[in-house]
Amino acid sequence: SKLREQDDLILKYQSEIRQRNDDIEKKMYRVDRLNRKYEKMMEGQEDEENLGPLEATIKSLKADIEAEKEEAGRLEGVWLADQTRLVESAQAAETTLEANAELRARGRILNER
Repeated sequence: SKLREQDDLILKYQSEIRQRNDDIEKKMYRVDRLNRKYEKMMEGQEDEENLGPLEATIKSLKADIEAEKEEAGRLEGVWLADQTRLVESAQAAETTLEANAELRARGRILNER
C-alpha cells in the first residue's frame, strides 16, 4: 500500500516533470523567435538613435525576452526541486523494499523453526 502510494507519487512527479520540460521548451522556443525578430529589426542599424515607434517595439521585445528568460529560469528551479523529490521518493521506496525483503526472510526463518 505504502509502496503503491510512493509509486503513484513518483509517476505523478514524472508527469509533472515532463509537463514542465515541455513548458520550458515552448518558452525557450518563443525566446529564440523573439531574439531572431529582434536581430532582424537591428540589422543595418549602426547607431542607437531614437527610432520612434520601432524603438518602443524593440524595448517591448527586450522586456518580453527578459520575462521569458526569468520564467524559464523559475520553471527550471521548479523542475530541479521536482527531480530532487523524485529521487528522494525512489530512495525511500528502495529502502522500504529492502526492509520488506529482510522481514520476509526473517519470517521464513522463524516459520522453519
